[in-house]
Amino acid sequence: MYEHLWQGVAGKIERKEEAWQAAIRELKEETGFDPARIFIADHISKFYEAHGDRINLVPVFGIEVNNKNVILSEEHSEYQWQGFEKALESLSWEGQKAGLTTVNKMLIEEDDRLKWSLIDLS
Repeated sequence: MYEHLWQGVAGKIERKEEAWQAAIRELKEETGFDPARIFIADHISKFYEAHGDRINLVPVFGIEVNNKNVILSEEHSEYQWQGFEKALESLSWEGQKAGLTTVNKMLIEEDDRLKWSLIDLS
């Protein structure tokens, strides 16, 4: 649908699935990664989708992995590891930029939001 568009891992929540579970599933499907750590970002991305005439509210998560060997799904043609500033410039949608900025800020500041928003993977 969004050919030649750079973006992070994303997808829809399936029936009987929690949002954080969908984030982990999409991570695995799109990259082959398992999360080492996942936290809820202090941001909800929102956008209008003409198909279905709906407004989407999308929770944003920060996910850390212990591997750099990406296994791309058929949904993607390329990937890049980028620093924060380059990644921010590569994104097209303002909601994605705001989500990435929030994740980055939470990681850099290591404030209580990060501690309170960790998801137990055990």
